[in-house]
Amino acid sequence: MIRISNKQAGLSLIELMLAMLLGIFLIAGISIVYLSSKRTYNASNQLSQLDESARIAIKALREHIEHAGYTRTGARNFPYLLSSSLTTAFACPSGDSNVSNPNTVRFAENDHSAGHGDSIGVAFQADKTLMRDCTGTAIPNDCLANSATSMVYNSFWVQVSAADGYPNLYCGGSRNYMPQPLAQGIENIQFLYGVDNDGAENGWKIDQYKTANNMTSADWEKVMTVKAALLVRSLERVHAQAEGGSYKLFEETITISPADRYQRAVYTTTIHLRNVAL
Repeated sequence: MIRISNKQAGLSLIELMLAMLLGIFLIAGISIVYLSSKRTYNASNQLSQLDESARIAIKALREHIEHAGYTRTGARNFPYLLSSSLTTAFACPSGDSNVSNPNTVRFAENDHSAGHGDSIGVAFQADKTLMRDCTGTAIPNDCLANSATSMVYNSFWVQVSAADGYPNLYCGGSRNYMPQPLAQGIENIQFLYGVDNDGAENGWKIDQYKTANNMTSADWEKVMTVKAALLVRSLERVHAQAEGGSYKLFEETITISPADRYQRAVYTTTIHLRNVAL
């Protein structure tokens, strides 16, 4: 007579521990791959954000600084770069003025915002097709009546936003009562002014580039180009550990201290003042 046993052998303690250990290694491997992929994606996303912030900032700077010196008659307008504070607002026939708040408009200055670089201010004469400041706000129609009241002023600088805590490129224009942010993550900005000492006699050639503090009163009427260098920072922390470093923006070296985990890059552009080489 043959007996058939229904008993089944289970896993031993050693086999169970080996299975658990293999499972832990498998989960750990998957977690490492996931975290690595997430860091790579975040770094790529923040790099795209750097490029986009720089693109927005440079587009705004080029668009509005290129207007410097524009007049309806084509004659050169002075001052087309603001080398001192704007204190005059012109009254319009309606009783309004071309400038809502003179204190909103900054002038060209080195280290205007401590730790965040320079500022620049430009002026142009408005007409019916070009009458808006850097925030997109138009001056009143009756301010277009004459060359004095039709003046538009725009200025740019970097400061930390009280709203989001990011360093942003700000705009102060003729018709906005408070400065407005234009691009996030702009941490520092530097300007150089290309001076043509002999004008048309030598074919409008740049003889030297100067910082605002090195300019003389006569130099401001000979600027043909403006160079801008921007240090752009990611909005989120990217690096696994704090990383320091120094970044060269023309004549200025920006040292990150204390070191942090943000990603940074430097962008430069040269802006030609098309309305002043007349």
